Amino acid sequence: MRTKPTVLPADDYLKEKKTHGNLEYPIAIYHVDLRSLYMGFVRWHWHEELEIDIVTQGKMECLIGDETILLETGDAIYINQNIMHTLHPVGEEPGKFDAIVFHPMLFFGYSKTYLNAKYLTPITGKAGFRYFLINKEYARSSEMLALFDELVRANDTAATGYELITKSCLCRFWVYMLEEFSAIVPEKKESRSLSELRAQDAVLFIERHYQEPVTLDEIAAAIHVSKSECCRCFKKALHTTPFEYLMRYRIFMASVIIRQDVHKQMSFSELATTVGFNTVSYFNKVFKSILGCTPTEYRKTLRDGSAQDVSVFPSVLYEEHISMSDSIPQDMV
Repeated sequence: MRTKPTVLPADDYLKEKKTHGNLEYPIAIYHVDLRSLYMGFVRWHWHEELEIDIVTQGKMECLIGDETILLETGDAIYINQNIMHTLHPVGEEPGKFDAIVFHPMLFFGYSKTYLNAKYLTPITGKAGFRYFLINKEYARSSEMLALFDELVRANDTAATGYELITKSCLCRFWVYMLEEFSAIVPEKKESRSLSELRAQDAVLFIERHYQEPVTLDEIAAAIHVSKSECCRCFKKALHTTPFEYLMRYRIFMASVIIRQDVHKQMSFSELATTVGFNTVSYFNKVFKSILGCTPTEYRKTLRDGSAQDVSVFPSVLYEEHISMSDSIPQDMV
């Protein structure tokens, strides 16, 4: 059924907490416009469900570990179970896609059956298999895309027997995956690199302590590595730096608080302190650098009902650097 997510909830380990579908029909279809999301991209997360993203307009990048996969209109990507990933648009391009998120037990139920072991585990449990890119260079792309289109349309319209149509489409897709299995699965690569695991632990530390004056020394100590190794892990696994992630997360939380503070009882000075900034002026500077507007302008867009306007949410890419104030000490992240 048609669903449009806004904020992606995740637990302390970045595992997505959202339930997709229900026990009997564990699947959900989302029509996503990246620029309508809080910060213009889908934040880092992972989930037990399998995911298929089909680009319907523009371009987007899918970041999986230390890899960046460029997707254009008409391309699709399958993301395997329990794989950390994020999605964001490219440049000024729109970034719209359909996401099919489903639990693998949709195929054979929740019990450990012979069929699960025969058909699911070889792919979902294979170390090293993170994703499969479906584009014009892949011979069967048109067949797979036709299945995805049929599945999405059936769920959008709730056509008679759409649950059966959905399962049929996914089963046929899975047969293609099994037939291509030996070609798409690298044999000598760990499923998750040490850099990814360290970066995930560092992100967890930042998101738990973002309200405090966090330093690079503290982040590195939390994951038992040197400062340089901490920065290297972030750059390799998340395509950003610890400081940039901290700033983006603080602004993300500030935007959440502004949305929730419907009675406008909190001053921006108090808000800045709440999310970890020492001065409201620096908070305003970073807020505008990331969201393209000041906190005052952002609150006004909420009041006017235009908070999802593209001009308010420019492309938010991890490669963009937030300018550091000269007054920030060198040992601060």
